[in-house]
Amino acid sequence: MSRILTGVFLGVCVIALWSVSVQARAGTVVAYFDGGDSDLVVDGLPGMAGNGWQDAWIELINANGTGESQVLESGEEGYAEIKTGWGNYLDMKSTTTAPDSRYAQCRDYVGDDTSEIIPTLPHTIEFTVRINEDVDSVDSTYTAKWDRYMIEDYPYAKDNTGASQRWVIAVTGEDDYVWGVDAKEWHFKGGSHEGTDYAVPTGISITTGGVYDFTIDVDPTTGTWSATISDGVYSFTEEDMGWRDDSYDVGGFLCFTQRGSDPEDVIMEFPADTRDWSVDNIVISQESVDLIPGDTDMNNIVNEIDAAILSQNWGIDVGMGGFAFGDFNGDQVVNSLDAAILAANWGDHNPPSASATAVPEPASMVFLLVMGLAAVAARHLRQ
Repeated sequence: MSRILTGVFLGVCVIALWSVSVQARAGTVVAYFDGGDSDLVVDGLPGMAGNGWQDAWIELINANGTGESQVLESGEEGYAEIKTGWGNYLDMKSTTTAPDSRYAQCRDYVGDDTSEIIPTLPHTIEFTVRINEDVDSVDSTYTAKWDRYMIEDYPYAKDNTGASQRWVIAVTGEDDYVWGVDAKEWHFKGGSHEGTDYAVPTGISITTGGVYDFTIDVDPTTGTWSATISDGVYSFTEEDMGWRDDSYDVGGFLCFTQRGSDPEDVIMEFPADTRDWSVDNIVISQESVDLIPGDTDMNNIVNEIDAAILSQNWGIDVGMGGFAFGDFNGDQVVNSLDAAILAANWGDHNPPSASATAVPEPASMVFLLVMGLAAVAARHLRQ
C-alpha cells in the first residue's frame, strides 16, 4: 500500500504539468522502395526500423513452394515502370511445388502513443499493385480457388486469412459460389465481429499487366473499415465493413500474400502455378488529432467513464498504443501517474456553448479522485 501512496504522491506532483495538455498529432508512414535491396536503410528491402515502421519487411514462405522478392530499379532486367515517375517498386514471385503454396511480405506499422500512427485512432492505408503473371490466356495457371492474391491486416505477420484478420482484400482464380464472387474479381472481406466474414464483390477483375489502386480507411474506434479500388477506368467503394473477430484494435501488420494450388505435373505436362505481382507507393497516414490526456474514448470529455476504464486496467501492462486503455504517458503500464494525468484534465473540453460554461473541478476534488483510483488499485492488488 505504501508503494501505491508513493505513486499517488508523485502523480499529484505532476498534475500541473499535464493539466489540459492537448497533444496534437499527425503521422505518415511510407514505402516507396527508394532504398533498393538493402537492410541498411528504412525504405529498402528488407529495410530496417524507422520513420514509423517498427521493423523490416518479414518474408514468409511455407514448405509447398519457393518465393523471391526484390526491388526493381530503372534499367534493371525485368523493370517496367508501374506509373510514370514512380521509379522503384517491390516485385514478388512464387512457384508452387506442392498443393497450397504460400508466400508473403509483411511489415509492422504501429507502435506506442508517440509513434507516427496511433493504432487506436482512424487512419488511411493506400497502395498500388500490378498483376504481372499471365491471367488471361488459355495457358494461364491462375485457374483454381486457391490461386490467390491477398492484402491483409493482422496483429502479426501471417500468410493466410484467419480469425484474427481485421481487413482482407483478395482475388481468386476460380468462381467461388460460397462467397458469391467471380473468378479473377477483386473482393473485400468484411466481418461480423463474431468470427464470421462475408465477401463484397467489386466488379473489377484482374488482367495481365493491370494496375490497381487501393485506399482503406480504418476506424479502430468502431472496429470498421471502408475500401476503394480503382483500375484507372472504374472504381468501387464499400463502407463500414467490420472486423472478423471481436477486437477493436487494428492489427498493424500490412501483408501482401500470394498462393498457388498446383505443382508441375510432368505426365500431363501441366506447368506449376506461378504468381508474379508488384507493389508500390504504400502510404499510411493519419490526420491531425487532438488527444486530451485522460480522454480514453476521445469525446473531449474526461469523466467517470474514462476513470472506470483506467481502473479496469490498473497495474496491467497494456503494451504499445495503450492510450485508450488508460496509459496516458506511454510507459505501457496503467498506474498512479496516469490517474494523476486523468484527474488533472477532468471535465468537458468541448468549446462552451452560449448557454453553458464548463466549471473546472477544484484541486481538492482532483486529489480525491486520484486517491480514489489508488484505493481501487489497492483492492486489485489484494485480490
